[in-house]
Amino acid sequence: IEGDSKVTLTWAAPLDDGAAVITGYVVSRGLTSGNLEEIATLGLVLEYVDSSVVNGVAYFYSVAATNEAGGGTLTVAVEATPFKAAVVPGRITILNAEAKGDKVVLAWAAPIEDGGSPITGYVILRGETLDTMVEIDQVGLVLSYTDDDVKRGRTYHYAVVAVNAIGQGEPSTAQKVDVAETETDDGVSMLWIGLAIVIVVVVILALLLVNRGKGAGTGPDEGTPEDDAPEEGTIDEEPQEGEEEGTDEEEPRPEIVIEHIEV
Repeated sequence: IEGDSKVTLTWAAPLDDGAAVITGYVVSRGLTSGNLEEIATLGLVLEYVDSSVVNGVAYFYSVAATNEAGGGTLTVAVEATPFKAAVVPGRITILNAEAKGDKVVLAWAAPIEDGGSPITGYVILRGETLDTMVEIDQVGLVLSYTDDDVKRGRTYHYAVVAVNAIGQGEPSTAQKVDVAETETDDGVSMLWIGLAIVIVVVVILALLLVNRGKGAGTGPDEGTPEDDAPEEGTIDEEPQEGEEEGTDEEEPRPEIVIEHIEV
């Protein structure tokens, strides 16, 4: 019989004792049936437990009866491979539970130990208190679950259990989830974020307007070159010394008078 790091042998006494009283038994073992070595000499017992074995390694065993005349013939060798017996899976150590509107979303990681047998699924537990948690669903080889059968304004506790062919493991540490009373409660944080963004935008626009106003106030208002410049097509001359201001009369020009022409 194979076990965890051990092999248990049982046998029956031979029908023929060789005309002498059986005094005991010899147990032989080997990695092949044709190369056996004696590992134990026993008395009048019909069972032997070999605990000097390694899980996963195949061994061959044979037993021979002894009497006063010596050892008898070895039995036909039998093969045995010790192994660690499968147990239920280990405990889930990573579980996240989050309320999203009127639903609760669970996400977890598979347990480190599968118990020596592949995990086949998970059991979801829920309760409004830790003492009232019950199974609400079973799922396959997935790592998330959405519970849409919750009521707003309630508090729930969740746990997940891994399952293999042997059975269910221990539940994970329960996670508490508060489902919001209203949709407004769900979006409170987003509302504050939106308000903050609006305030920042308003402040930036106000600063831009103030800076633009300052720039306009320092522009050319009075005495600017544009205001003092003469209009196009006009000549603005200062009166020369000796000239009277405000007169447009020209000085008399000398005239040539022809008094006589001879031909």
